Order: sequence, then C-alpha cells, then structure tokens
Amino acid sequence: MSETKISIAQFNIEWENLNKNLKTIEKLSLQAKDEESKLILFSETTLSGFSMNAEKVYAKELHIEKLKELSKEIAIGVGYAEKAEGTFYNTYSIFIDGEKVYTYKKIHLFTHGGENKHYERGKQIITIDINGLKITPFICYDLRFPCMFQKAAAETDLFVIPASWPSKRRYHWRSLLVARAIENQAYVVGVNRIGDDPYFTYSGDSLIIDPWGEIVLDAQNEEGVFTVDIDIEKIKKIRGGFPVLEDRISGIDL
Repeated sequence: MSETKISIAQFNIEWENLNKNLKTIEKLSLQAKDEESKLILFSETTLSGFSMNAEKVYAKELHIEKLKELSKEIAIGVGYAEKAEGTFYNTYSIFIDGEKVYTYKKIHLFTHGGENKHYERGKQIITIDINGLKITPFICYDLRFPCMFQKAAAETDLFVIPASWPSKRRYHWRSLLVARAIENQAYVVGVNRIGDDPYFTYSGDSLIIDPWGEIVLDAQNEEGVFTVDIDIEKIKKIRGGFPVLEDRISGIDL
C-alpha cells in the first residue's frame, strides 16, 4: 500500500502551561487515532508556546514519559524546550511505539526575536522512516533557508515544518512552504498554531502541499485535527517524470 494516513493538529497553545498543553496533545492525538491516522504532527514548542524563559518551560522527564506512553497509540511529533547537559534547545521530537524518540534541534535560531540568547542551535539534520515514509523535520525559521531542504531532499518524502509563525508574516509562510515543495519535489507539511501569546497573534494557515506544489489541505484559522493520505507513489511518479533533483548541482561556486 503506497498511502499513509497522517494528521496535523492546530490549536491555541496555553502560554507556558506544559501540563494543560499536554492534555490537549493527548486529546487531539486520540482523535487522530480514531481517524486511523499513523502519525500526528503538532507545532513548534507545543508544550509551552514560543517562550524565551527556557529555564521555566523546558520539558521535564514526566512530560517526555507521558509523550512516550501516548505514542503507543499513535506516532506523535511534538515541539518543546529541551535541557541537555545544562544547555537549552528548541527541539522537535517524533515519538514512536512508546520507546523510540527521534529528535531534531533547531539549526537556524531567530536572532531577530532573541532566540539565540536563550537557546543553542542544533547541528544535525535527521530523517525518520515511518511506514516507509521518509520524514525530515525542520523548525519554523529554518523554512527561510532552502539549502537545508536541498541537502536532505534526495532522502526525503515529506518535510515537516512545525512553527510559531506570526500572522503579520503569513504571506511569507504560505509562499515559502509551496516553494519548498516545488523545488524539492516532496510533500511539505507546515504546522502552525492559532491564537495569541503575550507578543504575537497567530493565524494558523497550517498546510499540506504535494510534490507538485498543490495545496491538498489548508487548515486556515480553525482549531482541530486535519487528516490526509500521503501517497508515496506520487512522489516517485513526479520525480521520475520530471527529474529536477538529478540536475541539481551542490556546492557550486558562483
């Protein structure tokens, strides 16, 4: 079977309230399971909102254990502040089968908002295989740097970009997501939040875009779970019929 059913979740994150947000994650994840989804993807810093108060909001062991337990029901992608060896990271992890945790640490920190003063940048791109679907996660501001996507494209079927992207830059968000899908001939899943935090308003606009650049799901400003079938054969067909990636030159000196 070439199709894998996945879900995205869009909701108003409760500012710096990890326990309440964890309950929302659980509710929406079980809803996605009822829809026979294999994977549900949440936005950036799902547990806390995009807070620079890392010492207060980093995920504790009890939160991670709860997410592991929940992933026995359905694979889950969740964003949170991570503390590792005394250093804080803006992290996105995909939890599978109650025990496997695949973690990406945000590489491009949003210096315009002071993120670099509170978090250390990551240094490694990861790709995960779920039901034969190869998934590469990036986070929010990474979307503006196409070189990352190009580096991972040959081994990636689907890019997921969890975000806390303010509504005042929503045109950039939507445009760049479509561009990354077209130029890399891959599915692109942009998962944003809705609502407000103390600094910004968020319009949602979570999108799922196919490898031809067509929008197959637009959550607009709605709260809830949104589920689609991802067709791996469609990726192969588009890449085989119009082999752009084969003509890509890396490391060119212009």
